[in-house]
Amino acid sequence: MQIRKFGINEIRGNVYGDVSKMDSLFWGNGWMWDDDPSSDFPYMTPLIINDACIKIAYQPGLIKKEVVCSLVPNTNYFDISNTSITTKQDTSNFEITRDWLNRGNEIIIKGDLSYRAKPDTVMINIVNPEYYFLYLLKENLENRKIKFEGNLDTLTVPEFSTLIYTKERKFGEVINNLNKESDNLSAEMTLRALALQYFDKPATARKGVDMIDSLIARAKLNYSNYVLVDGSGVSHYNLVSTELLVGVLKYMFYKSKDNYSILKNSFPIAGVDGTLENRMRNTKAFKNVHAKTGTLSGVSTISGYLKSANNHDIAVAIFMQNFKGSARIARSYQDKILVFLSKLKI
Repeated sequence: MQIRKFGINEIRGNVYGDVSKMDSLFWGNGWMWDDDPSSDFPYMTPLIINDACIKIAYQPGLIKKEVVCSLVPNTNYFDISNTSITTKQDTSNFEITRDWLNRGNEIIIKGDLSYRAKPDTVMINIVNPEYYFLYLLKENLENRKIKFEGNLDTLTVPEFSTLIYTKERKFGEVINNLNKESDNLSAEMTLRALALQYFDKPATARKGVDMIDSLIARAKLNYSNYVLVDGSGVSHYNLVSTELLVGVLKYMFYKSKDNYSILKNSFPIAGVDGTLENRMRNTKAFKNVHAKTGTLSGVSTISGYLKSANNHDIAVAIFMQNFKGSARIARSYQDKILVFLSKLKI
């Protein structure tokens, strides 16, 4: 740990985390309250660790005893209420959640789990994840024998503070997780990173959207024809079109070759990885389609690049919506279209 390398063996004061670089809006505009506590809807803060979530591993215990659960990482940050029971029945109503109605972080484990169930994990989001970040820091200090008995809180860094350590990474590393895994948190924090780079703090979604509007203008499209309110596309307030997506994809190909390569390589590859790992295998689209998926209730989309049968680059965007239930059928039609285009000489 860099703190110990700096010669610090004891902290006699408090430890503060600086959250001043971002506004206090922890969710995107138009996000739905009852999506809590899904890990797909993380609470946002400048201090993020473990995707602003906690992972709970579980497996059956002895019959008529509670289900065996553990936190990953192991931490004392959470209160846990476990009233679950391991049963002989093959069916179960086992659930792991938290007190999301009151925006509390108490983990609630309840219901019955069959003794035949296999070990598994579940992830749930965390309210005020900046304090979780700080608590894990405290535990890490203690594990490394750095004495600390003060308080944990948030505070803007004083102007004349001494910098001990900094770590940076290229956006190319971040965008791979964002696109291949369709990671909402990475998308939202990228939007705010754009805002922080080009505008004064605090970073906001609106400032980040202004940068996206400038990209739309560069692609020779009118940004006033669309509505963008967040980075992940989770909000139902967003209004975009296939014309917009294809226009931006074409702009990256023709006008920004270096960024085009980064973008294309960050997309899931058909039959290979990410959200397309199990799609379009044993077809002409296999390893040919590089595309980002998008899914909401009743909505399924895919946009990206492919090569035609005569090796021409094709930008494509397919939006399907207003269906009920699983997106499986919509995705099957998307795959058929992408395979068809891969076979064409165009």
